[in-house]
Amino acid sequence: MIMIHDDINPRRRVRGAARHGVVGRVPSRGGTFGVLYKCLLMTIAAAGALAFSVQAAEVDQLKSDLIGQCMGGREKCWKFQAVDQIKELVIKNKTEDAQKRVYIISLKLQAATGSGKYTGEARVEYTRAGTRWKIKQVGLLSLAKIE
Repeated sequence: MIMIHDDINPRRRVRGAARHGVVGRVPSRGGTFGVLYKCLLMTIAAAGALAFSVQAAEVDQLKSDLIGQCMGGREKCWKFQAVDQIKELVIKNKTEDAQKRVYIISLKLQAATGSGKYTGEARVEYTRAGTRWKIKQVGLLSLAKIE
């Protein structure tokens, strides 16, 4: 006699004309835990994809808003002239209230004239202008040449 064990479906007698007395496995319906687990995984994946697309859109908006802005002072300064100068932009922190939004970002920059690559950190402050957000200031926290 062959016995098959299954944790989801315990051993039961299989009924049928030719199977009298044989102990086997009843066809599985899936199990509640398996269905819930798959549903949870799909929900997490969908939420992750949505969060990633929102983050990417926010990064692209920051890049385009920075064009024409200058960060820094007399000693160290960077003027954003084109989006392709910003090789990488990562949002490290974001705080927001009703009238102000502040980002702390890290940047990898490359000058258009080929004068080297730089890494930097900046504080970008937005203020609400009606229904839109406008950059109030871009503060340079650090800027260093890497190549």
